[in-house]
Amino acid sequence: MILEAGEKRRRFLRRVAGAVDGKVYIGPEQVYLPVTNRCNLSCRYCWFHSPGNPLRLHPRQDMPLADFKRIVRECVALEVDTLFLSAEGEPTLHPEFFSMMSFLKKQPLEVTIFSNGTFSSARRKDVLKADRIGINLGAPEREGYKLLQGEDLFDHVIKNINFLVKARDKNKKSFKIGVDYVVNKDNIHQIKETEKFLSCLGVDSFTPTLMKEHDWNGGVRVDDPSTLFLAEGKPSPRCFHGWFQMIRALDGRIRLCPQLSQEIIVVDQNSLRETWFSDKFMESRLRGRCGDFGKKFRDCRQCLYHQRNTAVLKRVLKRTV
Repeated sequence: MILEAGEKRRRFLRRVAGAVDGKVYIGPEQVYLPVTNRCNLSCRYCWFHSPGNPLRLHPRQDMPLADFKRIVRECVALEVDTLFLSAEGEPTLHPEFFSMMSFLKKQPLEVTIFSNGTFSSARRKDVLKADRIGINLGAPEREGYKLLQGEDLFDHVIKNINFLVKARDKNKKSFKIGVDYVVNKDNIHQIKETEKFLSCLGVDSFTPTLMKEHDWNGGVRVDDPSTLFLAEGKPSPRCFHGWFQMIRALDGRIRLCPQLSQEIIVVDQNSLRETWFSDKFMESRLRGRCGDFGKKFRDCRQCLYHQRNTAVLKRVLKRTV
């Protein structure tokens, strides 16, 4: 459900006020909630499922539906704006995905699905119960897609995109279709071509972002990322994510930021609310606000949320001068 602009602004200003005062007055703007670690692809640039990653061998894990509903209710009580069904696997593969989306449709939350776009035709209507989908597409043609993403499913993904575009235009104009393009050495030369191709398909946004390098995916890293012109991906010396974001992993661990690989905080078996308002979480917030993250963590030096941090910083400076 899309929130009214006035309500979103009120919540935003409350979070800014908390960043200024060093307090917390309201829940996060965004909660990232992985619901499964299942994935039917093995993208060479992926954090979790790239070939050779030992995490791929871990047993399947699906969030129980009862836990999912409890967390969603807590998000509503915390006045969370947007829930992201993200990124330890493909959320549409969860066996209770239909029930999850039916439940979310009744909640005062905006819902974004992060997907690889390979979902079955039976899942299409469930996907449309969200407000937005971000689809990971590594190439604008079949052979490049298979090389990077491990399966010959390019044509199926394009069919799904075409279906969503037609459904949006006919019945749900507020539904947004984005494509996330993870830039690596095998697709860096196709950024413009992919953007043009997707524009012709009718998607709402195209976002190229630099891949995150790990021990098991370095074979496709970009040698000189400084040559890239990307919309985001700049250092954020002062971080305000602690007032705006939270990611709750499948195993219960909580981080301030979906990009940050280091665990800033581990959930104590209590509610999200108790964790969000805990002294330990506040300690992490203040570390980010004073610039500690950018000095210590490599991931923060290529921040994907730089634009939001800059917008909040301007508001904070206005309140403190």
